[in-house]
Order: sequence, then structure tokens, then C-alpha cells
Amino acid sequence: MPDTYISRAGMDNKDMDVKFTNSELGGLKNDLVGLQQQNQIKDERIAVLQSTIDDMQQHLAMITEVLVQKPTVEGVEGPLAAKRRIVRRAP
Repeated sequence: MPDTYISRAGMDNKDMDVKFTNSELGGLKNDLVGLQQQNQIKDERIAVLQSTIDDMQQHLAMITEVLVQKPTVEGVEGPLAAKRRIVRRAP
């Protein structure tokens, strides 16, 4: 980074320190806000994924219950076709 001349005429070193500190704090605050927003987005995504996993586990449990009964293909297709007809009629 090239050196830049800073006119210090009429300024105390304390004023310079305060200005540089304020600009550094402003940058850090902006970084913190950005990180907090990213964290919130990740938390929301995690919640959605957890919900999806819960749904999948529930469906897997239902599938397991059916498979334990060792149904025939016809025994599964009949009720499944009936359910599809009911779902299509729903508004």
C-alpha cells in the first residue's frame, strides 16, 4: 500500500488517534453486523434442514412398518392407487 501524505496542520495527535480509532471501530461494527446476518441465515437453514430430516425419519418409520408386514405388490398398489385418487380430488 503506498504511503499517503496526511496533512496534520492544526491537529493534535489525540485527534488523529480518535479519527483512526473511530474508522476502525466502524469497520469492525460493519463486519460484526455482516457476520450476525450470516449466522442468522445459517440458523434458519439449519432449522429447515432439521425439519426435513424429521419428516424423512417419520416417513421412513411408516415405510418400515409396511415392509415388516411383507406385503405383496398388489397389496401395496391397491391402497396406493386409492390414495392417489383421493389426493387428485382434493381442492
